[in-house]
Amino acid sequence: MENSESASGRFAAALKRARLQKRWKQEDLAGALHVKHRTVVSWETGTRLPSASLVFLLCTLFLEEQDSSVAVLQHDLFRSYLLDDL
Repeated sequence: MENSESASGRFAAALKRARLQKRWKQEDLAGALHVKHRTVVSWETGTRLPSASLVFLLCTLFLEEQDSSVAVLQHDLFRSYLLDDL
């Protein structure tokens, strides 16, 4: 197998990169999405994946930045979420 990392692991890494790029704490992200802090922790540790609607909101949050590196991370988030489901 070319890449042994799971979909949840790829998503977790992409989410954490995007959050840190925006200089947000996990609590900041949780507040912006109206979810509990432990929910964000579970996403970033790869324990759980968010619903598709929350992934869309995540991408929207990170796309608001004009910085192209954040746009790339936003693309990584969405792609890592959907890639294994195709």
